[in-house]
Amino acid sequence: MTTSGELHINKGSVTRVDSLTLEQTAMLPTWRDKWIDIGLSTEPSDRPKAEAALRKCYDFARLDGANLQIVWVKSPAELRSAVWSAVWSAVRSAVGSAVWSAVWSAVWSAVGSAVWSAVRSAVGSAVGSAVESAVGSAVGSAVGSAVGSAVRSAYHGGQFWCSLPAYESFLTEVAGLRLSGDLSDRARAYADLVSSTGPLLMFEKTAFMVERPIQIRLQDGRLHCPRGPAVEWRDGTGIYAWKGLVVDQSIIMNPVTTDLIEAEPRVEIRRVLLERYGEGQYLIDTNAEVLDDDPEYGTLYRSQQDRHPDLVRLRVVNPTPAADDSRRVFWLGVDPNCRPLNRDGSYGMPQELTAKNAAASTWGLRGEDLNLVPERRA
Repeated sequence: MTTSGELHINKGSVTRVDSLTLEQTAMLPTWRDKWIDIGLSTEPSDRPKAEAALRKCYDFARLDGANLQIVWVKSPAELRSAVWSAVWSAVRSAVGSAVWSAVWSAVWSAVGSAVWSAVRSAVGSAVGSAVESAVGSAVGSAVGSAVGSAVRSAYHGGQFWCSLPAYESFLTEVAGLRLSGDLSDRARAYADLVSSTGPLLMFEKTAFMVERPIQIRLQDGRLHCPRGPAVEWRDGTGIYAWKGLVVDQSIIMNPVTTDLIEAEPRVEIRRVLLERYGEGQYLIDTNAEVLDDDPEYGTLYRSQQDRHPDLVRLRVVNPTPAADDSRRVFWLGVDPNCRPLNRDGSYGMPQELTAKNAAASTWGLRGEDLNLVPERRA
């Protein structure tokens, strides 16, 4: 078992992993979290380690790692100017896929045929979901936007592509899987690269390595920051996102007005602006229709704006006063047809748009059933 945060390493040596011991199973969360921390690290890159690992990867791909020119940049924005200011003949030959094939594909082929699939789910998929899905795709898009699609095959996500070495390292370091030939050396070089730097571009004679970001801000596992960049690089540039949706800087930083919301043609961006403004405040400021005003269940509003015909919200007041005798106001989301949401994610039958029915629907109930469970209503 793991104690005091130390990692237990199984010194055994096996050619297949068809099951795990109880001790190895107990290590799964620790290993997963270790690699998630690597993927979301905002520490400065370990440049010596990253450069040494990259040169080894080039050597495994039968490229000249010893004479590789390595250029460090602070952000995807700086990467653009670095790439395009380089002599194009020196960087136009992208070798990222060649390095990937020589180093990781060889390891993956060996590991994939000799492992227990539950490890991939518990470690690889969990790390991929927390890092690659949440952050990696946004960073990859930012780099792609900066340097253009012509060099896309040169791209590697660095720390944001950490699920595969997380998976492999658990099998070899904890479960004792033995890889043949020099595959362990290839896997180690790849893991060292991923664990020590941000994204990179790989060309035949030149590689560009991006420093790790200085901040990564998540909410519920998604990139999100309401007042600044969700991913902030060391030169002050960043990636802006709202609940996982990458947006322009102006969408997060500029003031929001009702006119701006109505003028925005993109549905997803309009939703971000609406949430920033506050749905309840928007309904009030745009003279929403009051469908029902019930002293016990609240006031039901529906937007009269063409852009948001289905925006229906129930305004309720907490009956318990706060310390300053004020009462908190809540705006509850209501299906436009007042259908209760069932536990399985499906909707029930429509019902009349009244405050009572709306309140019941937020509990997955119909209005006529609400009085049967007064403790839940409270």
